[in-house]
Amino acid sequence: MKIGENIRKIRMLKGYSQEYIASLLKISQRSFSKIERNEVNITWDRIQEISKILEVDINVLKNFSNFDIFDNLNQEETDIDKLIKKQFYKLELELQNLKALLLKNQYLKTINDL
Repeated sequence: MKIGENIRKIRMLKGYSQEYIASLLKISQRSFSKIERNEVNITWDRIQEISKILEVDINVLKNFSNFDIFDNLNQEETDIDKLIKKQFYKLELELQNLKALLLKNQYLKTINDL
């Protein structure tokens, strides 16, 4: 899975529209849609910008493919089931963010101790 798909899933979890994210990036909604569909090469700087807007660590953006929740929603699920699943994955996303921060802090501490 490419990063654009992960951006889309995380954006949807956060409840942001493409228009909202595009406006913060100062690009058109159409250009942002191309990013999500992996139709353009995305720069490292743009990935960092999107990461900040979505409030997730870049590693979470890159490795979010394990959470294919939108691809696996059953049509017969109730709205409550969908809400519970969405909240669960929001918590899972926050946990991944915290793990990434912890690893970063441990790395910085190791470097400072040298």
